Amino acid sequence: MIVTIIGLGSIGKRHLKTLYSIKDKIGKLDIRVFDTNQNRYNEIAEFDVIISKNIETSLEGSSIVFLCVPTSLHVEIYNKIKKQGNFHFFIEKPFS
Repeated sequence: MIVTIIGLGSIGKRHLKTLYSIKDKIGKLDIRVFDTNQNRYNEIAEFDVIISKNIETSLEGSSIVFLCVPTSLHVEIYNKIKKQGNFHFFIEKPFS
């Protein structure tokens, strides 16, 4: 299974840590990440994840998408990526 996390601020990193902690319990799990702030990748260097250069490549083959961007971008990013596949979405509230 491939899971994508878009946005690596505090919430995105929290979800990454949780997913990583259960990785061995749920079988094969690849975690892809994307953030527009490239410096955030340094903050997650301890995790064995696939770093994507853009949203499109981060979604390839994904089953689940954690959308962890600022609230004001929830709808915009969701509308952009929902057309690229059949994903299960996890989006923090509010969905503005």
